[in-house]
Amino acid sequence: MAGVDLGPSFCSSGKPIRALPSIYPSVRLILHERTRMQVDVPKWRGTLEQTMKMSKSRVVVETLNYATLSAFSPSGTVLTPEVVLDAISNDQNGAYHLFAATQKVLDEYENRKALKEILQRDPKLLKFSGLVFNQLLVEIGIAIMDHLPGPHFTFIDPYWALPQEDSDNNSLTEMTAHEIVGHARRLHGMFVAAGIDGQRVIIGIPATQSGVFAAAKLEAEWNISTNLYLISGLIHAIACAEAHPAFITIDVAAVLAWYEQSAQVTCPSPEDWVGGSATNHPGVIAIQSIVRYYKCI
Repeated sequence: MAGVDLGPSFCSSGKPIRALPSIYPSVRLILHERTRMQVDVPKWRGTLEQTMKMSKSRVVVETLNYATLSAFSPSGTVLTPEVVLDAISNDQNGAYHLFAATQKVLDEYENRKALKEILQRDPKLLKFSGLVFNQLLVEIGIAIMDHLPGPHFTFIDPYWALPQEDSDNNSLTEMTAHEIVGHARRLHGMFVAAGIDGQRVIIGIPATQSGVFAAAKLEAEWNISTNLYLISGLIHAIACAEAHPAFITIDVAAVLAWYEQSAQVTCPSPEDWVGGSATNHPGVIAIQSIVRYYKCI
């Protein structure tokens, strides 16, 4: 995945900077026309490390390898469902965090003398598992942030945020923006209660219609930084910009794969990238158009 920074996320004082102005519809259309089908072709191609240093790009890493975090000192860390699943399945540290999260939730129930009521009020353990999952995200996040001073990207449970199939009505149901805001605030509050600076925590939300509205509310009313992910194209990215999120994330592999299937084109080879012919790939054009649009605003 590739994250698109919507401007400097942290200044020297450590406070988030939200630099996205309001965009009138007419200006939006003009910017859209300017950015559509335009691709940046670099004049000089060095190594990835050289290019990133020259462009002053920030690097956020998606790993729970503490040795890697300490050795390379990236700008920030990203936690994804895949990393969490891999950690609790194949890593002793991940298994420990899951145990600690479960025990803390059980202790909270016991302190409220509600331990015996778990199965009575929640027979499928949906609420209980949700609490454990949030606590797990906090446990892992705190462990990661102990190794790095930068921001940490976490996420609300996508099971609740993404549309779900309703077998009874044979339709899709989607959590409302109000419900997503509640989930995000609870998760953010758990980090703050654990002693973490809330400005270091960025909450990932799927960029559904409800997710975009929720991000706008979280940013404007609760000063909680958000990261809208699963961006599919330029129009989708423009809609997300209206919410003024701190970040958006483009799943580059998924976008390229969709265009390859739709337009019957092949994935660019390493030689294509070096030679510059990959810039004709419709997926590359779509992604670069998003980047150019955000640079314009």
